[in-house]
Amino acid sequence: MLLIKFGQRKEEQQEHESRHYKYGLHATTPLTPSRPVELIYIHTLGKSEELSPQNYSQQKKEKIPRTWKRSERIALDNIPINPPAAANRRSKHRAYGMLPYATAGEAEAALGRALTWAEAAWLRYSAAVPDRYLHWPNIAITLVVYTLAPLPLAILDLAAPRAAAPYKLQPKVQHPPSAFLRCYLDAVKVSLLIIGPYQLISYPAAKIMDIRTGLPLPSMGEILAQLTVYFLVEDYLNYWLHRLLHTKWCYEKIHHVHHEFTAPMAYAAWYGHWAEMLILAVPSLAGPAMVPCHVTTLWIWFVARLVESLNIHSGFKLPFNLENYIPFYGGAEHHDYHHYIGGQSHSNFAPVFTHCDYIYGTDKGYRYHKATLAKLKELAGNNVQKEDLSSGKKD
Repeated sequence: MLLIKFGQRKEEQQEHESRHYKYGLHATTPLTPSRPVELIYIHTLGKSEELSPQNYSQQKKEKIPRTWKRSERIALDNIPINPPAAANRRSKHRAYGMLPYATAGEAEAALGRALTWAEAAWLRYSAAVPDRYLHWPNIAITLVVYTLAPLPLAILDLAAPRAAAPYKLQPKVQHPPSAFLRCYLDAVKVSLLIIGPYQLISYPAAKIMDIRTGLPLPSMGEILAQLTVYFLVEDYLNYWLHRLLHTKWCYEKIHHVHHEFTAPMAYAAWYGHWAEMLILAVPSLAGPAMVPCHVTTLWIWFVARLVESLNIHSGFKLPFNLENYIPFYGGAEHHDYHHYIGGQSHSNFAPVFTHCDYIYGTDKGYRYHKATLAKLKELAGNNVQKEDLSSGKKD
């Protein structure tokens, strides 16, 4: 902890100690020609050093004991010599929601510990950025992920259909390149039309949801716990809204657009009616509204949810799919059946997990379908064995 006090007597320091600790390194008395300063006290680890104000800028580095920690030396170097300017900066930070400190030294003094590398990077990025702009990168991040993440499987499906066939859930369906392009462009167009107006209300909504932007950053354990809650909340609410979209009126007016692809591809995750995107945005925001988080966690949540949606619409069942590792995770096979049945589907409404479909009995058709496929596979295997035996006897 480093505090600097200009023109302040030692006996007056205790009165202002708590306020100093809260706001970090700052001067309480302006340095002006009309108000000379007799002494500058620098306190750290219970020790004090006295510097004359006349040659403070030259002496401040020389007077720092080499035994002090590097962070303390940096903190002293970053002390603003112009206290009114520092006060104006903090006033501006409070007005625009910016961080109340602009240097690593101030942040470490406020936190009472050294910054992690992630926190130092976040401080460099966000210290001078108003809060409302810290929510905007989510648009670019999700668009980049939506554009690039499905490309490997799309290229595999288009360039090497025979190699892709063993892993496709509907191998007989082959989409032409024009279908991929149309799906992508239509999805991006609708997304931008929805995301654009959303930005007008995103910052007020984030303030209501108590999404924080400052330091400290959340720990990995906190992020994982919050993401688990968000996925469970989103899955439950999305289940019921998805069932609503399959009622006659909603399906004919809204949801049928998304079901144009009975054999979905990853880009079909965002392909749908604009009203559907608005409706299904509610479950995605419900979790952060219930359990507030840091804005960086919000970015991670939107990316994680998008990647999961791309996966279940991919049309591929790969050996390393998440359903092999996460209990009750539906995966691509679970959701592909929902698209395969189409508008008449009364199965597999949950987007992530399978427990809601099991509890409310909306997975019976899917389970019957899987049991039938298993029997057919078993019969086919038995026929192959019989043919092998008969050919062996002839030999």
